[in-house]
Amino acid sequence: MLSSDIRRLLPVKDRFVQRYQRPYGNVWSESILLDASPQWLEDVRRRQAYSLHVRETRVGTTAASAAIVLVAILLAYCFVNAVTKSYFTARLRFAAILCAMIAVAVAIGVISVA
Repeated sequence: MLSSDIRRLLPVKDRFVQRYQRPYGNVWSESILLDASPQWLEDVRRRQAYSLHVRETRVGTTAASAAIVLVAILLAYCFVNAVTKSYFTARLRFAAILCAMIAVAVAIGVISVA
């Protein structure tokens, strides 16, 4: 998203377009003149730093949330296992592992979108 934003906001000062006719078709070439002033570069650096900060914050909160959910699943497993006096241990383990895998998959999905 940031790279497309930079491309869209490039400070183009001049363009030079050429077309060459070849036997296999037309070939186009474009040269552009950019004004890469220190102010523009600083603005791009600031935007990039903010974007990186937002991503790091999102990844950190998602990881912390996933850890809390995994601890809650473990506590729920231990509680239900104690209440049922270990009669359904295999089923409870399967359910807990399945819930943990779903929680990790959701966390990975959220992090990959960020």
